[in-house]
Amino acid sequence: GEFIDSLQFRGQVKALKSLTIVAPAEAGDLQILKIAADGTQVSQGDTIVEFDKTKTEQDLAQYRSTLKSADAEIEQARAQAHLTEEEDLTAVAKAKYDVEAAKLDASRGEIVSKIEGAEANLKVSDAEQELHQREEKLKSDRAVNQATIESKSEARKKAAYDVQRAERALTKMTLQAPSAGII
Repeated sequence: GEFIDSLQFRGQVKALKSLTIVAPAEAGDLQILKIAADGTQVSQGDTIVEFDKTKTEQDLAQYRSTLKSADAEIEQARAQAHLTEEEDLTAVAKAKYDVEAAKLDASRGEIVSKIEGAEANLKVSDAEQELHQREEKLKSDRAVNQATIESKSEARKKAAYDVQRAERALTKMTLQAPSAGII
């Protein structure tokens, strides 16, 4: 006849391989649009979770706008620096000319009276002082312009980093199964 033998086992059933799926950390607050149910059989590449991309896309647009603005500010700072440099170089050249003209007038000191000679020497001194001031202003403006461009460049680097971070976050908003299995 029929023979039935039954055995009882106690223990645990464990998966041979387990993978953890995590939400993107860079995306900020996330809202799930679609998620695969527990126990669902999936193949490699199947969508497991899809997050709302709207906020991240808005942030990305804002970051790109900031990046374009930073680029424009850098170009404007460079143009202003070039303009200031040209003005300063013109002022230095004029001051050098004034010094030479004053020296030429002072060289006639032997021909004219002592008072006129002393006045000519004072004009030389004044012209040399003006030249020194113009050269110092040129150095100062160069340093200021360089610092301004560097600060704008740092702001651009931050904006570029924000754009890259938002783009990376967007690519991670849809999580796919790394291998076939059960959720």
